[in-house]
Amino acid sequence: SMASSSSEVINRSLSDDISNLEATRREFRSDIYDRAVKMILEAENIYIVGYGASAYLGGIMCHALTNYCNNVQANIGTGGPAQVARTLYKFSERDLVIAISFPRYSSDVVTLAGQAKRRGVPILALTDRPGSPIATIADLTLYTPTKPQFNSEGIVLCLIEAICAAVAHQSESPVDI
Repeated sequence: SMASSSSEVINRSLSDDISNLEATRREFRSDIYDRAVKMILEAENIYIVGYGASAYLGGIMCHALTNYCNNVQANIGTGGPAQVARTLYKFSERDLVIAISFPRYSSDVVTLAGQAKRRGVPILALTDRPGSPIATIADLTLYTPTKPQFNSEGIVLCLIEAICAAVAHQSESPVDI
């Protein structure tokens, strides 16, 4: 029946999310995450780039980081890649691009990150696996696996919230002199 198949799909989806989050935690390397938080806190300007559902995730990350970072922008609501490219053209090695890229990978994210990297702008990537096109460009990459049959924005959001929680914690901690 339709009712049982719907509940099966929901149950399987939640189970997949839980196992992917467990996998993310299992692969956790504190040195990498410490570096990611440091990159975020030390950046003068941050631009978060993502397309499709990743643009919305970037908007949420932007909103969460705004209280702790000088200047954070996300490409959600902008006039597309050309507009982002114009903004990133002003970026330098003191700034940071956060690229969010999950299947189906957007070529625009890779292009924009590549252009920024050639000018010495650090790139922090959030993606699903080392074979992801953005992983070869990024200076530092954080991985979380996603479901094959249906994109798992929820898992990515958990990772983003965890990073932002660490940024908040570090920015409230007294600085070692």
